[in-house]
Amino acid sequence: MTYTKLQIDRAKLAGKGAFLLTGMGIAPWASIMPFVKDNLELNELYYTFLLLCFGIGAVVGMPLAGPLSKKFGVKRVLTLSFVSLFICVAAISIPSIDYINCALVIVIWGASLGVTEVANNIHGTYFEEISKEHMLSGFHAFETIGCLLAAFVFPILLVLDIQVFYVSLCVCIPSVILSLCIDRGLLNTHGIKEEKSKNNVQKLPVRTLIVVSGFACMLMYLCEGLVYDWSGVYLFDKCKVSLNTASLGYVFFQITVALFRLKGDLLINLIGPTKVLVIGSIFAFISLFLISLSHNPYVVIVLFALLGICVANIVPVIISNAAQNCGEDKAKAISLVGTLGYAGVMVGPAVLGFIASIFSLDAIFAFSGFLMIVMGALCFVALKHKSKVN
Repeated sequence: MTYTKLQIDRAKLAGKGAFLLTGMGIAPWASIMPFVKDNLELNELYYTFLLLCFGIGAVVGMPLAGPLSKKFGVKRVLTLSFVSLFICVAAISIPSIDYINCALVIVIWGASLGVTEVANNIHGTYFEEISKEHMLSGFHAFETIGCLLAAFVFPILLVLDIQVFYVSLCVCIPSVILSLCIDRGLLNTHGIKEEKSKNNVQKLPVRTLIVVSGFACMLMYLCEGLVYDWSGVYLFDKCKVSLNTASLGYVFFQITVALFRLKGDLLINLIGPTKVLVIGSIFAFISLFLISLSHNPYVVIVLFALLGICVANIVPVIISNAAQNCGEDKAKAISLVGTLGYAGVMVGPAVLGFIASIFSLDAIFAFSGFLMIVMGALCFVALKHKSKVN
């Protein structure tokens, strides 16, 4: 199918809007969940179960996104999942919600997010297919920008003593309206390649590519979870900063991720994806290892910013490569890679917490640095796999 320049420009803008909305659907989690815990007077066990519900929902939603996109088209899937996502954000903020309904809403929230993550990547890789350029890094940048935007809006409105439910509505209502507006601009791909490969694609190499790509994404998400869950604790406990500034490590990490994803497409087209990912993985190892050795807050915050630069383009490049070399069924491949990758979000906090309890807080950063070397090797294998499947 051919598109006019106007359609392509409109689809590019709509794609960026879709990723932005996904980020805005993730960020409220950090602000809302403390309210939920306090509102329902939960102990650690019941609260942990709610956290698990979110991960369960995402792992259920991601594999479903591929078949749903193939059957109904990515436009309908994205629009409905966005509406569901933001209804859940508002619903969980209702003061009168009980524990069972809260758990159910969180499962749906996680599932909606899982579907949007995969559907966005299906749309983004289709856009790459028709434009013949790497563009997924730029799209992913807007998800990070959406996270930062909502992460700033929520605390500011809460400081003004506005109830959490009304703060949620201030974010959710404009987000639902925006999702309905961008629907017209999205390209309604069904996740099937329009151009068939010239050579026959064997099943085993494609499975290998999906598994290797999924594990590379899993280690990247584990690294991101490390910064999200443990950077503040490390700065507070080891670097002796105040609670008010303990989140700066994560903030600077996300800012550099957003900036280098915005410029990632240019960088990848200039020097190639293999160099970007392998060199980034090596410097990610160096950054994390130095964090484990340093207790100077200024040095540690700079190293978190450097870490964001190093890992910014890992997931966009790996997903783009998997989509290009998976055979005809892109939707299935992207959903499988995403599901494997998200296991890092679910398993990571528990594994790192276990290591911290046995050894020390410093040890989890050194251990994660070693995993970045493993991730770099997996990225190298996945990108070199291209010649075997095309």
